Amino acid sequence: MFELGNIGSTEPNNAFSQALDQTGLGKDDFFRLLIEQMKNQDPLEPMKNQDFTAQLAQFSSLEKLESIDSNIEQGTQINLILTQAINNSAAATIIGKEVKAWGDVIQVKDGITDYDLNFNLQSDAAKVKVEILDDDGNVVKTIEARELGNGDQTLQWDGTDADGNPLDAGSYTLKVQAWDGNDKEITAREYTVGIIEGIRYQDGSAVLIVDGEEIQFSNVIEIGSSENG
Repeated sequence: MFELGNIGSTEPNNAFSQALDQTGLGKDDFFRLLIEQMKNQDPLEPMKNQDFTAQLAQFSSLEKLESIDSNIEQGTQINLILTQAINNSAAATIIGKEVKAWGDVIQVKDGITDYDLNFNLQSDAAKVKVEILDDDGNVVKTIEARELGNGDQTLQWDGTDADGNPLDAGSYTLKVQAWDGNDKEITAREYTVGIIEGIRYQDGSAVLIVDGEEIQFSNVIEIGSSENG
């Protein structure tokens, strides 16, 4: 007679799951097999009550766990769909408005000599170092500042390199480091401010186009008024 794994072992759920996987048994098949097992058991050594109960309990637990896992997965998918729908609907109404979002990219444009380097400090800083890096990760400009308070801060940059030469147009990366009065590094996080020029959709989520750069909707901190007021 076929035996349904080592049901009474110290790892009953694993054994039971493995047995079902190996045989492809469903709930109805399991109960039919269990009935046949009872019919054909040795009369001199009948199945003990606790063994029978254990088999039923293990199957019930497995079924409930599978049901819970399925419900959680379905709930997560529903929440994701709803969130995307809300984001996508809202995104369509914000073109032309100013946005503030986490990001470390700054766009250098020909003829522009005034750039805001934006960052947020977790606490008061005695010293701040702002580095501007090119596409290869080379530092092309370093700007230092002292005694800046916690919160949002902005430093000005004229778009030149360390030698005072205008940088080529393109994307550059902003890196900010800060230290307190005891030379302990504090958290500094870069952000960008710009006008939303357009929106595209990627995998069901809205991506904002700001100054030619793509910004995930999840990185948006706040959206203000339009460019003209």
